[in-house]
Amino acid sequence: MKALRLIIVWVATGLILASAAYASTPSTPQFTIAKINAIEDNLLLCLASEYPGVRASAALTLRQLKAVAPDYSFNRSVIPLMKIVNGEQYDIQSRVAAALALHSLESARGDYAIRMTAQLTEAARVKFIYEHLAFARMMETLASR
Repeated sequence: MKALRLIIVWVATGLILASAAYASTPSTPQFTIAKINAIEDNLLLCLASEYPGVRASAALTLRQLKAVAPDYSFNRSVIPLMKIVNGEQYDIQSRVAAALALHSLESARGDYAIRMTAQLTEAARVKFIYEHLAFARMMETLASR
């Protein structure tokens, strides 16, 4: 019984020390402009990849990077994302991921591409998601007025 108490005390002490060490580290990393530029360059190469998973992952990573660095404008990424959004030859997952990234970047050109592609696309699933993204942007615009 005494050994069990000793083990419980050691485990509790370890958890307390680990949580204190974890709490002292910042939860969001601080990126420099040069680091973000390098990351964006690599993601642009991935957006041009012929592999669907790489394209989709790059688009979603851009979306997450925008959440971490909201003040940085990802203008160089808008055109490659628009090509994927508009391209009927791309797979649905890549197109949806690119549309989500464009929506997060809050680019007027990207919003226009999503809205127009929602009207013109042949894929029903893509049309449904793009229409919802266009509607969400319209509601955000109306709410900000």
